[in-house]
Amino acid sequence: MDDFVLILESKEKAKQLKEKIAKYLKENLELELELNKKTAYFKQEQGINFCGFRIWKTHRLLRQQSKKKIKRK
Repeated sequence: MDDFVLILESKEKAKQLKEKIAKYLKENLELELELNKKTAYFKQEQGINFCGFRIWKTHRLLRQQSKKKIKRK
């Protein structure tokens, strides 16, 4: 799995941390973050969809679609 989520106080802090992570990956692991349209910034109040869950700063819930898939299987 190569996706990850950062929950921070502001978009500016998130952008700064993204640059630090990219630098670390390049210098220490010889990896590069792919520049694509998947990078997104959301307000914490609305939560995010990730790995079958809806995630907020304080908790996470299994998405309805994920529940339906589990029941089908």
